[in-house]
Amino acid sequence: MDDITDEGDFRSQLALRGLGNLKQLEMKRKGMSMRLENVELPLMVIGQAQGFFEISFGVDTTVDWELSEERDLEVEVKPILYA
Repeated sequence: MDDITDEGDFRSQLALRGLGNLKQLEMKRKGMSMRLENVELPLMVIGQAQGFFEISFGVDTTVDWELSEERDLEVEVKPILYA
């Protein structure tokens, strides 16, 4: 993905690549949660979310995620410090 500098960039990059419809994104230093509808390539999206958070805050993270039968994806990224 191109350089991502904020939530709008992240949303645009996902949509431009047809990877899913970002419905919710909350990012704070203690972690990030997001929900996408109609996600394609969920593992790629999860990795991009984790990388986006790690670059933004300069920390290592853990990731929890769930993919529904309807292809809705929920992701939670947390710094290892708070995991």
